[in-house]
Amino acid sequence: MYAAVVKVGGSLARLKKDMLRLCASLSRLAQRYQMLIVPGGGAFADKVREAYRRFRLSDDAAHWMALTAMNQFGFMLAEMVGVEAAERPSEDGKSIVLLPFRIMLEDDPLPHSWDATSDSVAAYIAWKFGIAKVVILTDVDGVFSSDPKRNPNAKLLREVKASKLAGFKKATSVDPLFPRLIGRYRLKAWVLNGKHPDRLEQVLLGGKPVGTRILI
Repeated sequence: MYAAVVKVGGSLARLKKDMLRLCASLSRLAQRYQMLIVPGGGAFADKVREAYRRFRLSDDAAHWMALTAMNQFGFMLAEMVGVEAAERPSEDGKSIVLLPFRIMLEDDPLPHSWDATSDSVAAYIAWKFGIAKVVILTDVDGVFSSDPKRNPNAKLLREVKASKLAGFKKATSVDPLFPRLIGRYRLKAWVLNGKHPDRLEQVLLGGKPVGTRILI
C-alpha cells in the first residue's frame, strides 16, 4: 500500500542544485517508503501555455498537451531519482514515477482548464488508487497569506481548511481546483518546500514539518 502520492512541482527544476538534491533525497526515501511520485509539467508545460496563447488553441488541446508535458517531466524525474516510470502503480507497491497521461485520457475526470493542473491530477490519482495522503512539493514553504515572492511580509499558513482555501481570490501555491478535490475526496494534504526534502520525510513519518497542512 502506498504511503503517499508525492507531486514534484516543475518549478523545482529551475535551479539544477535544488533538483539534484531533491532527486537524491527521493531516491533514498523511495527505498524506505512506498511513494507514488506524480510529476508536474515544468518547463514542458510552460511551452504548452506559450503555444496556447500564441496560437489561440482550444482548452481541450491544451489540456491533453499539458498532460503529455507531465509525462515528459516524469521520464526526467524517473531517470534522476532512479525509479521506474510507469503508467500504472506497481502491483507490489514499489515506488515509481507515475506517467498520468493514459489514466487521465481514459477517465477524463477533470475540467479542461488551467484551473486544473498537475496538483489536481495528483489529488485524483490519490483518490483513484485509495491513497489517503497527498504531498505537493513546490518552491515555497507552503500556502501564504499573499505571494511570498512579491511580499516579504507574507505569512505562512501552517494549517488552512480546504473550503477556505478554495475561496481564496488570489493565486496560491496550488491550483484553484485542488482544495475542492481534497474536500471531495477526503484526503490528507500538505504543501511543502521541495528545496528541503527532509520535510517530506517528516510528513511520511507522521510529523508536522514547516509547511501547510490542508484540513478537510
